[in-house]
Amino acid sequence: MGLAPGIVLGPAVVTGGVLSGPMFPIVIGVAAGTAWLIQYLKNKENNSGGGGEDPKKPKDPKDPKDPKKNPHGLYVNNPKHHKNSKPPISKPPKNGQKALDKSLKVKGQDYRIGVEDGKIVRFNEPRPGEYHGYIEEFKNLGKEAVDALLDAGLIKNPKTGKMLK
Repeated sequence: MGLAPGIVLGPAVVTGGVLSGPMFPIVIGVAAGTAWLIQYLKNKENNSGGGGEDPKKPKDPKDPKDPKKNPHGLYVNNPKHHKNSKPPISKPPKNGQKALDKSLKVKGQDYRIGVEDGKIVRFNEPRPGEYHGYIEEFKNLGKEAVDALLDAGLIKNPKTGKMLK
């Protein structure tokens, strides 16, 4: 399996079965050559700071995707939810990452629930490890979410949603 002419691979271009770029002309014709090229490009990316992660390098403590810093994922603001949102669109949390870090997994559901300033925040995960959140009214919560808040000791009454903390 060779590479088709005209394919662009990073800084290189395939023309007539030859990969040319700023540093190398390489003849590509079989799957082994393609596999070698893929491995070469991965190694180049890892060693040049081009986006790959070096497993020997310690993680940046300020890295927002570091699971030690953000154990439940990264909060990403959704522009649909903003401080001037009008119903039926809810407002976002004031500090989404902090609320997400303290949030609870809702059993049997694909979202998390948190509390900020006495308000309930629902976190959806549109992409793996990334969440967006918005203020949710207690009356709109399902039984599983109410149970999670009750079990965590965050609400006093499961019927009214009165907050303890």
